[in-house]
Amino acid sequence: MSRIILALLMTFSWIGLAEAVTLTFKAQYIDREPLDLGSPGSSLGDTVPGNGSLLDLQGNVIGSFEVSSTVTHKKADSEVRWVHAEYAFGDGEDSINIEGAEEFLTPTGSPALNRPLHYAVSGGTGRYAGARGECLVKRIADNDFITTCKFRTIRIRF
Repeated sequence: MSRIILALLMTFSWIGLAEAVTLTFKAQYIDREPLDLGSPGSSLGDTVPGNGSLLDLQGNVIGSFEVSSTVTHKKADSEVRWVHAEYAFGDGEDSINIEGAEEFLTPTGSPALNRPLHYAVSGGTGRYAGARGECLVKRIADNDFITTCKFRTIRIRF
């Protein structure tokens, strides 16, 4: 029992307090190519991989992103996709991962303009290690999105 208490005390001495972080940036696709893997047109399992640049609100490049989404549900004029993305800042050492299911219009495969998409922040690296929170992503033009993420990180001290 004393070993468990000692281990817990040592663990918590390395961990600092959670830090609240808010990031707002633009995401601009460079490559995005739907892969029609099933029957022609929207079908379960179709995948849309892509990547692009992250920009601050003044238009300066601050990082990059990688994204992949898979159709999991078809509706009359839309489809639901499971989305996973990594936003990497600077040289990529600091990043956050987001994921969740959201609705996309068919046949374009794009989200509606100015409709916020809600994604969970499921982790991070570097300054954002242990990130947990939410990102709101809005499509503002064909391949341009504005994103606001609010999350907490755990600072680890070695």
